[in-house]
Amino acid sequence: MKTLAGIVLGFAAAAATSYYLGGREGAAPRPDAAPTVAPPQAAAVAMDVPAAVAEGTAAPLPGPSQAQRQWRQFSTTGGELRDRDSVPFYRCFRRSAASHGVPEALLVSVARGESGFDPAARSDRNAIGVMQILWPDTAQHLGIHRERDLYDACTSIDAGARYLAELIERYGGDLHLAVAAYNYGPARVAPGAVPALAQQYSEYILEHLAAIGGIARAGNPASDTQSRDEGQGRLLLLRFNDASRARAFLEVLRELEPGLTVLAEAEARGTHAIYLAYASDNERSEALDSLYRSGILVASTFDPSEQENSYDF
Repeated sequence: MKTLAGIVLGFAAAAATSYYLGGREGAAPRPDAAPTVAPPQAAAVAMDVPAAVAEGTAAPLPGPSQAQRQWRQFSTTGGELRDRDSVPFYRCFRRSAASHGVPEALLVSVARGESGFDPAARSDRNAIGVMQILWPDTAQHLGIHRERDLYDACTSIDAGARYLAELIERYGGDLHLAVAAYNYGPARVAPGAVPALAQQYSEYILEHLAAIGGIARAGNPASDTQSRDEGQGRLLLLRFNDASRARAFLEVLRELEPGLTVLAEAEARGTHAIYLAYASDNERSEALDSLYRSGILVASTFDPSEQENSYDF
């Protein structure tokens, strides 16, 4: 893979990305990982007070966020998969969702966002398989004691369903908190105190939920994956090897260019792509001009026909 082939982040984007990543080296904490100073994940699940709250690192939210409202709507109305035949390992998703009492569409959307349904996906923090279960702490907490078992799609899906069910119970049915904790760890998430990256992850999974038909994202065109992804076209802007970096860049891009429609997509090979979606050639041209003016793209090096841009994070 080429590194940053043709795309250069401007100063503002770099500063904002640094802010979102919190100055961390390497990948952000895995979905099911507790902070390095905290006990192992199995112990963290039983904690009553999240470490982030105790340390004062997560500011309380003033009221329900849009993500919270969307998750409450999904909890109330439920959601259906638009095309079950297109979901890899669908029988495993159906069986595990029913067995653990987890909404089928939720389980599928988390898998779609985590790995792109790739059983061989492995992160640099040892998150493995379709549901990206952290080895060894979370896996062993869920009763999986052989690392190789996590590469079995149905085993991973069942483990992810069990973990989501546990988190949903922990947070009293609040799917926003449960999904945020799947990414950021239950030791770091509490009602009224959700770290920024965990909030972003919850919104990211909502986009995948919308893409599979589980929920509508009315009033948020920048996140309307279904409507724009099925429109005229999309252009690859950047490809990341780490999901947290992709989400952070997506958030930066949306803040710097709120008028554009940008999408994140987990790919089967474990990479995460950021796309510009457009409804017409004219809209595409205007969007690229805006990205050039902002300094996010450099006209002398970025080739819009290039589809292998990669950022090795």
